[in-house]
Amino acid sequence: MGKSRAKRFGNMRPNPTGMTPEKELQMEAELNTDSQHAAVPSMIANIVEKLQAPDVEERTCGCQLLASIVSQPRAISFLLQQNVVKIVAPLFLDSCIDVRKSALGAMRNMSVHGQADVCDLMVTSD
Repeated sequence: MGKSRAKRFGNMRPNPTGMTPEKELQMEAELNTDSQHAAVPSMIANIVEKLQAPDVEERTCGCQLLASIVSQPRAISFLLQQNVVKIVAPLFLDSCIDVRKSALGAMRNMSVHGQADVCDLMVTSD
């Protein structure tokens, strides 16, 4: 009645990184912010390349990437510097309906996440 086993192998596993969890969290936060800020221009160059591709799937993918990246405030300024609005505007009249929907969705997201001056720049640029 009531015999209990003693735990022989409890929480004896060593931490594989050898660091305390607080230090790990700080390092991850620093790496994420540095890599995000450095990756924005290269991501935008990749998106511009996809938007100008002759393949329908590439253009659709580029529009969807554009729609997802505009939620980052720093990305909008880079996008406006690269004149992405002038690149996306002809895609509104693309023969493929998926490209048209994705392009319109990307510009909608850009106008929602940007400030009023972003909307003004979008209207004046095209």
